[in-house]
Amino acid sequence: MSTHSYTARWALLSQSPAVARSSHCVSVTSSGAALLYGGELEPRQPVDAGKFSTGLLRSLTLPNDTQTETSWVAHRVLNSTSQTIMPDIPTPRVGAASVTIGNEFFMWGGRGGTDMSPLENEEAGIWKASIENDGAVDSVKWERLVAVKEPDAPQPRSYHSMVTHGVRFMQHIYFLDDSHKNLLGQNNIYIHAGCPDKGRLSSLHAFDMSAKEWKTLAPAPEPGRGGTALASVVIAGEPSILRFAGVC
Repeated sequence: MSTHSYTARWALLSQSPAVARSSHCVSVTSSGAALLYGGELEPRQPVDAGKFSTGLLRSLTLPNDTQTETSWVAHRVLNSTSQTIMPDIPTPRVGAASVTIGNEFFMWGGRGGTDMSPLENEEAGIWKASIENDGAVDSVKWERLVAVKEPDAPQPRSYHSMVTHGVRFMQHIYFLDDSHKNLLGQNNIYIHAGCPDKGRLSSLHAFDMSAKEWKTLAPAPEPGRGGTALASVVIAGEPSILRFAGVC
């Protein structure tokens, strides 16, 4: 029987009507910035969907030893100048999922458009966002990562979960030390469960960031679910993905 006792203390870091929403993405970079994208305030209406706000990414620098006051910053979008058949800014969406690797933000999936159906592969991503400084203000540069075999991408969905392993946070590696790095791909992004057009999913996919390849892994026990949560952990020395709850 455990003799440990735990206490949780909540603290309000910031409040702003401009960021009020649900069904959004939030991930924290290695330099300690919380990045916020997408979501909805009015049902089935993605926020930041206007002509001049599409692709908008907001950041909140978390308090540290030198900075105790913080506020949300909206980053101006830098459009790609490359000529490709893919859009260079993500479609406004709800129910997407995100992770960070270092200081870069990665997002996949969600639903949008006039009928709010799951976004197809080209729009779903994976989208990569980098914060860049052009000498005057920090801006966001979006890039869609094209897989070697695009048809191998997971089935379109929303309200899924996304996680990665071995990510440096605040200059430390949480959950995964050097001896475990090769046991579960440090450069893999894992996508699990979610809501397609009909029903719920239990599938698990990995995107290899180095090879730009999708891999289909063993599905989780049924039933499928949406709105679940994942966490990277090490259990009994084995790098693992922990799943909790959801809607089925």
